Amino acid sequence: MSNFFKVTAIIIALSCMTCIDLCSAKNNIVDISRMGVFKAAVLRNTKPVVVYFTKSSCHQCRNILNDLENIARANDEAMFLARVDMDEYPELRKEFEIINIPTTRTYFKGELLREVRGPLWGGIRAITNNALKRGQEEDAKKQKKAT
Repeated sequence: MSNFFKVTAIIIALSCMTCIDLCSAKNNIVDISRMGVFKAAVLRNTKPVVVYFTKSSCHQCRNILNDLENIARANDEAMFLARVDMDEYPELRKEFEIINIPTTRTYFKGELLREVRGPLWGGIRAITNNALKRGQEEDAKKQKKAT
């Protein structure tokens, strides 16, 4: 098999794996298991995305995650929630330069907006609201252009 076909086969396989991860997500909540999924679900997303870096072994983190999931479900047309479990995928901690658990980041159109390090619900809620507001402003601009 030539190198061209090998490379093509690898690209197709990785694309399928990314699609499977994204397609199996519950509406607007996705689990990030590798950088390809992060790029597709977060950096290429046109909606605001809250990325929550956590550990399943962190009890306080689970409570915050439950609250974030409730916010995401209530705003399923307006935002996405991406969960990154550092216990399951410890290699991502270095790749994303995560120092504190939990770390919450908000992105909009691939741009990092804000970050909160630690279990600071007030700060997490504030950056989530800020990201939602940015998305709503963008939607309003699109609707205004359409009319």
